[in-house]
Amino acid sequence: MEPPSFTLRQWLSGAAVVALLIAASFASSATSPFINFDDPLYVLEREGVHAPGWAGFLSLWNPQNAEDGLFIEYFPLRDSMYWLTWQIFGENSTAFHLVNLAFHFLTSLLVVALGQQLKLSTSASWTAGAVFAVHPGHLESVVWIAGLKDPMYTSFLLAAVLCYARSLRLKRGASGGALVFLVLSLLCKSMGFIAPVLLLLVERFTASPVTRRELAFRLLMPSLICGLFLLHFIWVGQVNGVVLPPHGGSWPNHLMAALWAFTRYIQQAIAPYDFEFNRCFLFPQGWWDLRCPVAVSVALFFVFLLVYLRNHRLPFFLLGWFLVCLFPVMNIIPFPALVADRYLYAPSIALCLALGALSEGLERRRKAVAVVVVVVTLCLVSAARGSLWHSELALWQSTIDDEACVDSGSHLNVGSALAKREPRAALESYHRGMNSADFGDLAPAVQCDAHAAAAQAALEVGELALAIRHIERATSLCPHEGRMWQAASTVYATVNDEARDLEAAGRAAALSSGNQYLGLIWNRGLARFGGGRIDAAAADFTVCIQANPARFCSLLSAWQRQAPDHAGASERVMGLIGDSCRPRP
Repeated sequence: MEPPSFTLRQWLSGAAVVALLIAASFASSATSPFINFDDPLYVLEREGVHAPGWAGFLSLWNPQNAEDGLFIEYFPLRDSMYWLTWQIFGENSTAFHLVNLAFHFLTSLLVVALGQQLKLSTSASWTAGAVFAVHPGHLESVVWIAGLKDPMYTSFLLAAVLCYARSLRLKRGASGGALVFLVLSLLCKSMGFIAPVLLLLVERFTASPVTRRELAFRLLMPSLICGLFLLHFIWVGQVNGVVLPPHGGSWPNHLMAALWAFTRYIQQAIAPYDFEFNRCFLFPQGWWDLRCPVAVSVALFFVFLLVYLRNHRLPFFLLGWFLVCLFPVMNIIPFPALVADRYLYAPSIALCLALGALSEGLERRRKAVAVVVVVVTLCLVSAARGSLWHSELALWQSTIDDEACVDSGSHLNVGSALAKREPRAALESYHRGMNSADFGDLAPAVQCDAHAAAAQAALEVGELALAIRHIERATSLCPHEGRMWQAASTVYATVNDEARDLEAAGRAAALSSGNQYLGLIWNRGLARFGGGRIDAAAADFTVCIQANPARFCSLLSAWQRQAPDHAGASERVMGLIGDSCRPRP
C-alpha cells in the first residue's frame, strides 16, 4: 500500500497552522537574552563565530581545537549557523532565537512527512506534527540558543530516514541523499550515530524481501560513517574530560540512577510538568528504596512490550524509535546530565506519531475535539513555562529550590546570573557550588570559569586576597587558556602587582588565536597612558604590536595623531616600544 500523498494546498495550509502553533507556544522566547550556560561558549566568546570572512568560517571546521582540548565539541555545521547569524545580525539574541524556531518548524514538518511514510492518514500525520510543534518538553531545544543542535541534527536525521524509506519503496537501492543528510546530521550533533538502527527499523517496517547479505550491504556505508564520527566523538570527549566516574559513587548506584532517569523521561514525554533546567537526584539509599522496584518494573515492561509487539509493524517501529533515540543519553556511560528535556527532542517523535495513530480510532467529531484540546493545552503550558527563560536568575533559582539539587552546577549558574547586580551574593553562590561534592567531577574548563568568575566577584566586593587565590587556581587548572590569563591580568592590575600583571597579559596575548585578548590589552594600555603610567602603557602596546604588527602599528599611528596634547609622553612610549613600528629604510 502506498503512503498517502498530500497536495500542495494541504502542505501549505498545514504548514501555516504549524507555524502559528509554534509562534503561540515559543514566540515570547524570541526576546529572551543569551543564557550564561553554553551560550557564551558557543556564541558570545567564540572567536571563530565572530571572525568575518573565510578565515573565521573555516576555523570552525578545523577539528584540531576540539582534539587538542581547546573546545569541548566538534559540530562545525551548527557552529557555521552561529557564524552566519552573527555576521548578519551581530550580538542580537532575537536573531539566534528565530534560527532555533525555524529549525523546529522544519523538524515539525518532517515529522508529518514521516507519518506519511508510515502510512498514517492525512489527519493523523498533521496531528503528530502539531503535537510535536507545541510539546513543552521541547522548551530547552527551542528556547535555548545553545540547544540549536537538537532541532538541526533531528531535522537532518529525519531527512536521511525519509530518503532511505523512499528508496526502499521505489526499489532504487542505496540512497545517496540519505548518506548526505546523515553526514549533515552528524556535523550538528553526534547523536546521529543511531541512524543505522533507525534504518534497520525502516527495513523491518517495510518488510521488503531481502537477504541478510543485501541488508548488510545497504547498511554498510551508513554504519561506517556513523562509526567514524562516533570514534571521533569519544576521542574528543576523553580529551575534554566529559566522561565521568559513576554517579552516586558506585556502579550499582549509577545503574539505578540511570533506570530512574529512564522512568522520568517516560513521565516527562507523556505528562510534562517538571521544567527545571538541571534535574537533580537524591540517589537511592539501597535496593529497598521505592524508586528501585519502580524503575526496574518500568524497564522490564518496555522489554515485554518489545517482545509482544514484534509482529506489529507500526507499534514496534515507534517503540523502537523511542528507545533507540533515548539510549545514547540514558547515562550508560556516565556524563554530567542525568536527565535533561533537550534529550527528549528526537525520542518524542515516536510519542507524537503514536498520538496521531491513536486519534484515527476516534469518531470524526470526537477526534477533532480531542486533538484541539490536547494541542491547545500543550501550547498553553509551553507558552507559560517559556516565560521563565526571560530571567536567567529565575531559571536557575527554579533548580536550586529543588531539595534534591545538591549539585555544584546549579549554584555556579545562579552565581553567574547574580554577578552583574549582586556580586556579594554571586560570590557566596560560587562558593556553595565549589564546596559541593561533585565540583571536582566537572570538566577542568568549567572549574576554571567558576574560579575566574569568583575572582571577578571578589574584586568587586573588595576582597583582593580572595580574588588572587581564585585566579591562581583558575590559571593552574587551565594554563593554556588565554582568557584565564586575561582575567588574571585584570586581577593583578587591580591589586597593583605590575610584574605579574604584565606577565599574565603577555601570556594571554601569546595564547590568543585572534585579536580578542589583544584588543583588551590595547585598551588597557590606553587607560594606563591616560592615568600617567607610561611604562606600563608602553608594555601593553608592545605586547599587541609583537603579536600583530600590521594591525596595531596602524592603530598606534592613529592614536599619535589624535593625542597632540600628549606629544612628549607619546614620544616616550615610542621610544620604549623601539623600532617595531618604524618604517624600514
